[in-house]
Amino acid sequence: MVRLSISSLLISSLSAVLLIVVLSTILKREKTYSIFRSDFLNLFYTMILIRLFFPVELLNTITIPSLRILPAIYNTLEYHMKFFSISITIYQVVGIIWLSGTIVFVIRLIINTLKLNHLMQNIKGKSKQLPTKQYISSNKVPIYISSCVDSPMTSGLLHPIIIIPDHNYSELEIYNVLLHELQHIQNKDVAKKYIIEILTCIYWWLPFVYLLRKQISLIIELNVDSQVTEKMSSEDYFNYMNSLVSVQEKRKTNQTHINGQPIAAYFTNYHQSTLSKRVEFLFNGFKRKKTNKLILALLLVSVLTVTSFIFEPKRYDKNLIQNTFEIHKPASQYILKTKNGQYILYINDKNMGAISNIDDPSLKDIPIKDE
Repeated sequence: MVRLSISSLLISSLSAVLLIVVLSTILKREKTYSIFRSDFLNLFYTMILIRLFFPVELLNTITIPSLRILPAIYNTLEYHMKFFSISITIYQVVGIIWLSGTIVFVIRLIINTLKLNHLMQNIKGKSKQLPTKQYISSNKVPIYISSCVDSPMTSGLLHPIIIIPDHNYSELEIYNVLLHELQHIQNKDVAKKYIIEILTCIYWWLPFVYLLRKQISLIIELNVDSQVTEKMSSEDYFNYMNSLVSVQEKRKTNQTHINGQPIAAYFTNYHQSTLSKRVEFLFNGFKRKKTNKLILALLLVSVLTVTSFIFEPKRYDKNLIQNTFEIHKPASQYILKTKNGQYILYINDKNMGAISNIDDPSLKDIPIKDE
């Protein structure tokens, strides 16, 4: 049975943090790029997203009782406070803060999206549109040359456009830039970006989700580079790598602003730090373009293992156990059968009362004495 609980949310968050740290380690070590390719990285971050979007107990979840930590957390969250004669638990306060923060972040995302759309309209109005099929005969996406942006970019969820800076690009550089941006459009990367932004709105309180957003942005670029160059000849492959570097070198020092807002490249990262990783990834992937299938299988098993355990607090409802006692089995414990057929439980020679069901399994090891 699928169930959402405090424990499942807590364990999902902790397991996601662990996986994010592992992913960060992989992305920081450029030597691992020859082992873990884009298919591995895509599967890795997808598993993290699924865990965060669905922090529930699944059918295969193994429950482990927690005797101290979780009971203490639950008891703290259920502590009642009073605000102007209104009784409220800490759990409810945390829920209100979380929901309020999510609403604020969603509103901010909507406002930023509207601003971006407005800026794109301004850019289009001040830009020169190129013939759609001038560089790639199969292209159907509008292409604009603009002095308002400093890096190639793709914008638009339903009706995408490509905007190229008005720099002194060669024909080969423009061709490779268009290959890259068109692959972004084919992969629906704008939609992926909004999915990550929605996740950030939900987990705004979790610092590691911002690191995940940065990681996924890089992985998206690595994935596109890998797809674009997959069937290229050796010459075209290294020409594409050289285009990445030359486009970076032609960036201006100052970012152009429109209506006071900076225009950043949404999906094409030509920043020096990101560029070095992309070039290194391509260099290591010249001979190995796919991750070993055994490694992919081990990843899937490892992630499923990490996310299949859940800790639940082992505690008892005080109202339910009131006026009850727990039966142990000391040496002086026995049941007395009276002459009239009644059974009475004695513990340490103290009469604990009549037994209504002598066939109760919990009593089977207690000796019975006749009166």
